[in-house]
Amino acid sequence: GRWAAKPHMGVPGCENFWISHSLKRLRWGRRRGQVGLQNDWMFTVKKAGPYMFIPRGSIGDHFGPFVPLLLTWTDLWVGNWHYPDGFVATLRRVLRPDVPYVTVNQNDEGITGKCELLMSEFPNILVLSSGGYGHVPIPLYHAREKFGGIHKPFPNRTFLVSYVGSGGGPDKFRTKVFKAVQRHFEGAEPFGVKIGKGAGWRTVMHDSIATLVPRGFGRTAFHLVETLQHGLIPIYV
Repeated sequence: GRWAAKPHMGVPGCENFWISHSLKRLRWGRRRGQVGLQNDWMFTVKKAGPYMFIPRGSIGDHFGPFVPLLLTWTDLWVGNWHYPDGFVATLRRVLRPDVPYVTVNQNDEGITGKCELLMSEFPNILVLSSGGYGHVPIPLYHAREKFGGIHKPFPNRTFLVSYVGSGGGPDKFRTKVFKAVQRHFEGAEPFGVKIGKGAGWRTVMHDSIATLVPRGFGRTAFHLVETLQHGLIPIYV
């Protein structure tokens, strides 16, 4: 119950956006209740006192046959790099094997974490995953990007391919990709290659024919959706 906290409004993340959107459809009220379902009322306990969601209609009108697990999985896991003490044990105790659940997860490790919670143990949880480990893939969404308007014609752009952002990744994967790209296109004419860091990454993207999108520790990257929102061409690696 105490982990089903109200999401951090305004904090980027697929889980928080999904929870915020769900709360707009479910009226948020303060009444005494218990964790679980009772007469179409979905209860959760918060630090400030018992709360519950009162659906406009029934939960089935919004989620079909599923009961939503509105949990900020990644916020709970990141930092200590494991779930809080008692979290997994509580899930084992309160989730019913005969009820289908649905949730959204963006953790690179999925809801499994470091093998703390095996999906085979909860086959009735449908996981919509932006981190790459789940049942239904969804975009790894960070924030809404404002479309940059009319693009330069390709011949007028400075760079053939570019990437402005963080390096790293598993086994320094991104660094290896950057070196390979720079080595391959060294001396390319008439376009150059831009790899680096800085605040002007949007300007560099719009001045490039294609944008390099190397994966991070998960199977995708925030930069993929950012590139598509700007109407540009991503090269996913």
